[in-house]
Amino acid sequence: MQTEWKEVTAANTIDIKKLDRPFVGLYTGKDEGVGENNSTVHHFEVEKEDFGVWGSAVIDSKLSRIPFGKEVMIEYLGKKKSEKGGREYHDFRVAWRDVPFTPLED
Repeated sequence: MQTEWKEVTAANTIDIKKLDRPFVGLYTGKDEGVGENNSTVHHFEVEKEDFGVWGSAVIDSKLSRIPFGKEVMIEYLGKKKSEKGGREYHDFRVAWRDVPFTPLED
């Protein structure tokens, strides 16, 4: 029995800074070296759709410590000044939790 082909399409990319609430999704993977700036795009599943979140120094650093398969919340905290040098940067709160186990129904 053959199954239907599922086409691979580009993820819907979102800008966390423009959301009015924290972003929450299942962390499924990442692509590095994307685009002319060699950026990272982090992939999340939200309601069975794939979403890409563009990385930044802060996001990339924090997500590097979270394994794929975890539920992740990213909240934009606004612009902050670094203690060293006083440069402005976009700050994010990143938190994760285990996904609850759901047994398959017979």
